[in-house]
Amino acid sequence: GRLTLKTGTLRKFAMLLEENAIRVLPILPDEAIDVASLPAFNHHKDPFDRLIAAQCLRYDLTLVSVDRAFDAYGVRRVW
Repeated sequence: GRLTLKTGTLRKFAMLLEENAIRVLPILPDEAIDVASLPAFNHHKDPFDRLIAAQCLRYDLTLVSVDRAFDAYGVRRVW
């Protein structure tokens, strides 16, 4: 599924991110280049998801997602 905000505003969402020490990553040119080096699996061609996978691999991050398609990239995933 997708994250939905049942109540509140984006301002409240931003405040919750800050309160919980959740950092939003910017998209840097080198990360966009990393996307091009990832294989294009037939079942997972979404460019934004590929960017998420590239950032996780570059920065050794754990992705919180139910989407098992990320596993094909070697991304460490929980949920």
